[in-house]
Amino acid sequence: MVRFTLNKKGAAVVCLWALIPGAAAAPFIFWQSVDAGIVFAAFWLGLCLGWLPARLQSFEGSVTLGEVRMSSGLLFKVSRRVPTRWVSASGRFSTPLLRLCRCCVLVLSTSGSLLVLPGLSDEDADSLLSYLQGG
Repeated sequence: MVRFTLNKKGAAVVCLWALIPGAAAAPFIFWQSVDAGIVFAAFWLGLCLGWLPARLQSFEGSVTLGEVRMSSGLLFKVSRRVPTRWVSASGRFSTPLLRLCRCCVLVLSTSGSLLVLPGLSDEDADSLLSYLQGG
């Protein structure tokens, strides 16, 4: 059995990615009114720097002989199980910032869903892919 969790540095990069849409939308909200802009900025920063890191740190997963199992959640734990025979493709990519943190984004494609694992450490991704490919 292979167990994996999201790396803290990878989670920080994901939180940085989440700040970008808020920074792009903020001028348009401030244009409407300063009060709305301040409320939006406070909400977005709280979401990206408070809730999202805690949510990402609650993620854990494992791969056994027959299935990939993942669970995450703060208040309500959500579990997903995918049989390994249904995994049809896997993709792994990393940005320069993720490479600096020794992390990657792993995408597992199945017949009915797409599993995206952002902020996974390179070692965990290597062992997970090796296990799924039968090595």
